[in-house]
Amino acid sequence: MDNKQSSKFKMYQAVAKVCQTNATDIATNPAFKAEADEFVALIPEIRRVNGLIGDDLKPVAITKNQAKDAMVESALDMAKNIKAVGLINKDENLKSIGDVTKSGLSAGKEEDILQRCQRIAKKARTILPVLNDRGMDSNLLDELDSLIEDFETKKPEPQSIKKEKTTLIAQLGKLFDRGDDLLELMLLTLPNFKRSNPTFFERFENASVMETPASKTTKARFLPKDLATNELLTNFSIECPTLGFKTFINGVSNPALEIKNHADVQLIFTKEGYETVVLEHEKITKGQINNFEVKMQAVAATQS
Repeated sequence: MDNKQSSKFKMYQAVAKVCQTNATDIATNPAFKAEADEFVALIPEIRRVNGLIGDDLKPVAITKNQAKDAMVESALDMAKNIKAVGLINKDENLKSIGDVTKSGLSAGKEEDILQRCQRIAKKARTILPVLNDRGMDSNLLDELDSLIEDFETKKPEPQSIKKEKTTLIAQLGKLFDRGDDLLELMLLTLPNFKRSNPTFFERFENASVMETPASKTTKARFLPKDLATNELLTNFSIECPTLGFKTFINGVSNPALEIKNHADVQLIFTKEGYETVVLEHEKITKGQINNFEVKMQAVAATQS
């Protein structure tokens, strides 16, 4: 799972727990029960598919690149020592091996890069006594051999495995899509429990809020427009009784305002000369800028 899916899965688990611990209450609404049962069944399936995917590929790729860079750097140091011997002995073969640049050593496919470094290490091993005489520590060659082995063990996954993981990742995405659909259906039906079982209503509502990083501020921007002209209106009041939030907004800039997240709120738009507009069952998503657009009708248009 990526970070967003991981946060969403924690929320899914909380919702599933509420559904399981309130099974008797849910049974009074067959439609809600069917959706809740399917939603709960998604939890182990998501966990299973995610387990098949295994570790995320990105950290593996980063580790492999780091191993390559370390190997190339060590091979370049070794190549300089080899070139020095070639110059002294007037050995064109040694000079050609040692006359390599970082870009030349790093170019091409991973197999090519590996073979170049292996060639340098192999040649260094054959002339190691001479290299030692020039002050090169044998540990430098041992280190290169170790880095080559480390890079070799981090070979890319076969295409068949990559394709299988791609399929599984897509399957995981579909499971989350279905989970989102089921959760939305349940939230739309949830108000039916508000009077008959207010405790369950509140628990489900609280559980359905996905936690996001605290660094992301939850905001709302309110955008009332004239029904006839579609002109953005200013100098209006916005009230959210659910959150105890009320403010008057003037000016054209109409900034996004900090607000608490909630799964089901009522928003009331009022402006002098216009009919009041009430939005029911709106969701304020945590960590995002939530835009609320409404069309307001001028009172004069109604009277005529």
